[in-house]
Amino acid sequence: MEAWLWSTWRRIVYETRFPAKRGAEIDALAFFADGIRLVTGGRGGEVTVRNIRNGTSGLRLRLHDAVRSAAVDGEGRLLAVQTQAEGESSSRVEVRDAHDGRLLYARRVNFGGGGLAFSPDGERLAALGCCDGGSSIVVWDARAGRELVRPDQQREVSSIAFSPDGRLAGGTRDGGVLLWNARGRPESPPFAAATGTVDPVSFSPDGKLLAASSADQTATLWGLRSRKRLGSTFPIEQGAIPVARFIRNGDLVISYLGNATQWPTRVQRWERFACQVAGRALTRAEWTELLPQRPYRTVCAARPGD
Repeated sequence: MEAWLWSTWRRIVYETRFPAKRGAEIDALAFFADGIRLVTGGRGGEVTVRNIRNGTSGLRLRLHDAVRSAAVDGEGRLLAVQTQAEGESSSRVEVRDAHDGRLLYARRVNFGGGGLAFSPDGERLAALGCCDGGSSIVVWDARAGRELVRPDQQREVSSIAFSPDGRLAGGTRDGGVLLWNARGRPESPPFAAATGTVDPVSFSPDGKLLAASSADQTATLWGLRSRKRLGSTFPIEQGAIPVARFIRNGDLVISYLGNATQWPTRVQRWERFACQVAGRALTRAEWTELLPQRPYRTVCAARPGD
């Protein structure tokens, strides 16, 4: 297995490789909130917590079945792992102490292993079963394992994510996006985001935007209040299905097969980048040509010596 880190708009400066254990296939990746510890899980049933700075390993678990997904709560106390045995149509979710690996509880989910997500406050854990004959979503009390709700599904769901305010979103296999409130009730009619399976979906840190990645090779950005797409689709790389996720500073990172790109989503960051590339402010003539309906203003700060 290989793991990369990325810098803005280009492939990074730092690369590290982690040796595969008990099988080369790695399906589960999850970072702790500190951004230093990474959980990996493979088809051989291994789960390992690694320090990405020095490559050392911490907690190691050996499970019976293939690991399909993993998640860590915001405080780094709970580790959730979803496994699925070969030939089984259901998956098993285990919640463990993230420090010593002690099993706290285990639950079953119908229709396979589709993904896990902790709510931002760490109080709830959502599990998706997909897509062996259907899909199902279950939300538990993260610490006690008590079932809280099973959101009503209007379509077959292929991915899930919590918003910063605790709402739940689901990408569907027919290209749609569903939204539920904390009680599992649909918030509004689904909206079409793509023509293929949507996986994953990701909320911006302020909860105003949602990124949808699809098997039709598109990655798009949506305003949740308007339910409208912002701009056009992001660049497509032939032969690669994009995976778009927001990071803490609000930028959107889109990874492809062997590279990734970081896109700012705030006007101020675009302005800074444009000024960095141009090395100067627009002249009045350039401004009039590019922005004829807007009054001229100086966007780029003058550099020493200008």
